[in-house]
Amino acid sequence: MSKVNAENETIEPASLSVAKRNLYFSDSTSSEVRENAHSIFCEVWEKIPKEDQQIIEEHLEFIINKPVNDPLLPDTVAFTRASATYPTWMSWVMWYPFPLALKRKINLFSLANELAHVCLQHPQQGLQMTREEEKEFKNKAEDEANEQVSKWNIQLPTDNR
Repeated sequence: MSKVNAENETIEPASLSVAKRNLYFSDSTSSEVRENAHSIFCEVWEKIPKEDQQIIEEHLEFIINKPVNDPLLPDTVAFTRASATYPTWMSWVMWYPFPLALKRKINLFSLANELAHVCLQHPQQGLQMTREEEKEFKNKAEDEANEQVSKWNIQLPTDNR
């Protein structure tokens, strides 16, 4: 992912710098999982237009890379979810790539989908809703996020590869 210049200095692509700035891992996360997550992030980030990257960076506080309990569905582990915090109104994403269970294209799509929610500011809209309103908004928000991901030329694979 990194390149070496004539002075033997490592040069990281801008997308890797953004990945390292935003992805957070637990201490027990293996280097293989970290590298996989950085690689997936970079591939997605490089497909997102600059204008949308700027919106995401303005509204994204961090991406936590571990499975956590879904706040809307008790006793359910969430592997992807975009949310926001009050009073900062900044978004954060729960995203855990499945290195063994799912194919790379599905991981690309799942991260792109969560970044689309951030770009469209769905988490901030959700903060202003009751739980019932948010549950109703969820389907509309998913459709909008999927449409945004499609504009970025990232498709949900039908063949799971």
